[in-house]
Amino acid sequence: MQAHLDEAAAKPDSDDDGLECLACGNSDRATIMSVRLMAPGSAYRSAIHCTKCGTNWHRHIIRG
Repeated sequence: MQAHLDEAAAKPDSDDDGLECLACGNSDRATIMSVRLMAPGSAYRSAIHCTKCGTNWHRHIIRG
């Protein structure tokens, strides 16, 4: 049981790896802003903004 908890703690608390702007293809993490919007015990979404081209979009994450 403890090994499972250690593995979970070692993982970053971000699902934003590999983000790329849907409009311009920008993948520079310094110019893509993401804000996590979450309700307890449910799926969450991230509000994402590309500062390079100004595109906004949402990413929905469903945890199993």
